[in-house]
Amino acid sequence: MKRKIAAILCCGLIVSNLGYVRADEILRGEEDITKISVESSGIKKAEYINSVKNEKEHEELLEQVMDGYYNDDGSLNCDLHEYEIFKSKLKTQDKEIVDNYEEAADERKMADSLDYCVDEIAVNFDKNVSDDDIKLLLSDVAEDVVVDNFSLDVDEDLPEGRKAKIREAQKIITDKTAFVKLKKSYTTDRAIDVAKSIEDVKNADVETS
Repeated sequence: MKRKIAAILCCGLIVSNLGYVRADEILRGEEDITKISVESSGIKKAEYINSVKNEKEHEELLEQVMDGYYNDDGSLNCDLHEYEIFKSKLKTQDKEIVDNYEEAADERKMADSLDYCVDEIAVNFDKNVSDDDIKLLLSDVAEDVVVDNFSLDVDEDLPEGRKAKIREAQKIITDKTAFVKLKKSYTTDRAIDVAKSIEDVKNADVETS
């Protein structure tokens, strides 16, 4: 006799009496589990998120699901009906996070008509701030950070006069720039506002495309 499995589908995973395992593994291996409908999938994802009481874990799980629902270009990566059902079952406290994703998606959909990168900003720091600190300071908005130190290397084979000029130019460079690939929940404006609120940031702006 096959074992009965109590399961909740969420983000491609099933939480069951077998533990936290991939949904597709159980669905392939257990003939007794019927195919989960589009509507049921959205409901069960929301129910599982709602069951998580720890605020930080709740928000992280919601963000993981929202990341899965949206493609990088702002289009939905699922059936619209499932997404609307999912939203309707969430708690009121989750509305702000969902709105942030939808606003960012709207901006990304307009990428072809805008003269700046919709998923990236440039943030200037003093050159004395370490690369690791920069990445930590921008972690709330950043999916990835690349830091450019604008270093000028001195080729020791150059004439002394040229080397002296390069060393003088090195003294003028006071900034390093972080190129920030944004999380799917951030518009460029909102990410720039967050970056400018960081004490060590000298400036933040969009990247022209």
